[in-house]
Amino acid sequence: MKKSDIAFITSAVFVTCASFFYLIAIVCKVPVPRYYPLESVWKMTSIKGVPSQGWYGLQMVAFIAAGIVALAAYFVLKNIFTKKPLNLSPAAHKIISLLTMLVILCSMGYILFHEFSVWGILNSAGV
Repeated sequence: MKKSDIAFITSAVFVTCASFFYLIAIVCKVPVPRYYPLESVWKMTSIKGVPSQGWYGLQMVAFIAAGIVALAAYFVLKNIFTKKPLNLSPAAHKIISLLTMLVILCSMGYILFHEFSVWGILNSAGV
């Protein structure tokens, strides 16, 4: 397998997993660090009545988890497929790209729906 194919698959794994883990963190209500901009501190707890930003914590969890999976995928692909002559066909590239886009679109669609529900945007729009 060519280095460019390994890089392509590894990046597809990272992007797909980042979207998926972000979604899972929201659905499963994974406790993440929250940033409190008025106090300039990070805390694991949510304090009622004090504005905080949980988005940074969600991104951190999603990127770290996706990075671990992508790194594992890279080493597996590098160790197994550099010894065996395997080239990805253009159809395989298309399928991997389409599956990656499908996961991203589904994940981001749910995340938008969730955020719009939490912030009351759907209610104000009459949905």
